Amino acid sequence: MAKKEVPHLIAHRNTVTSSSLFQPIQVLILSLFLILFLNPWTLWARDFPEPLPAFDALSGVSPDSPTLLPSSFLQLRYENFTFHSSVTDDFQIQALGSFTLLQYKGLVALKLSYGTFLLVGPLAPRDIAASAAKWWMNSVQFQYGLYGAFNLWGAHLLIEYSRLSNHPLRAQRTTTETFENPASERVATGIVLPPFHMGTLKGIFYYRTGFVDLFDYWKAKNIPKPRNFWLHRFGVEASYSFHPSLVGFTDVTVDFLALRQGGWDVPWTGQMGFAFPAKERQLKVFLTAVWNNDTEEIVEKPNPIRLLGLGFSLSARP
Repeated sequence: MAKKEVPHLIAHRNTVTSSSLFQPIQVLILSLFLILFLNPWTLWARDFPEPLPAFDALSGVSPDSPTLLPSSFLQLRYENFTFHSSVTDDFQIQALGSFTLLQYKGLVALKLSYGTFLLVGPLAPRDIAASAAKWWMNSVQFQYGLYGAFNLWGAHLLIEYSRLSNHPLRAQRTTTETFENPASERVATGIVLPPFHMGTLKGIFYYRTGFVDLFDYWKAKNIPKPRNFWLHRFGVEASYSFHPSLVGFTDVTVDFLALRQGGWDVPWTGQMGFAFPAKERQLKVFLTAVWNNDTEEIVEKPNPIRLLGLGFSLSARP
């Protein structure tokens, strides 16, 4: 979620083929991570999945990249849930950036990442849902962290410390319902497998898992206990190049949450659309969907969201 060079075995991510996915060492590593999935621990619910460049410190880094500040990433994103919104979200605005502090021969890297998420909802009774014209936001979430990665036979092994905090801009929803101020810290690990290539079709699979309830240890005051405290996140990013300037893509993220009160929850997000790359800049337009059974934004009351709409993002990586 430090590297030692092994001669002739370090694979360049841009040249890995599908057969390399099945090298015994990679299968063993992935198996060890999957074993963690079987434990009974759990996770905080309100979480925004990030694109790979935000949390993979080796994303955009090659052996001949500069040692200091070899790569950076910036994404501005807007989603309007035109087809199916909820009292929690009518639209979202996100700004997400990261930069790799240092790297060594494409083997090890360290990165900082930061994101700001502006949200609408939940709405109080008689509130009018926000629109793109009104630009009324009533919740702000911050997300930032330190990320490390090292290259092992083309797979990127990850480690991270990150913090997430959501800040509703009003404390009271109704006379009996109040808003939470959910916050969590995440210590996680993970793996990004080498890209899978089949002609112009490319896919990347990753898995992240980690403990996200450090406030229990710090005995912090006035921090609500999340319904879960362990993250299991599976993701895939697939793309198909129709033309150098036109790429179809699909990104899917699935979380498995073992709940404190028993049982499991499976929040997921997905995007499908087209990317228009131009050198190191890219525009994406897409259909977006979000499914979450409880955002935890209302105290002691499940607050589900079922969102479907359109979005676009602008990203740059020097």
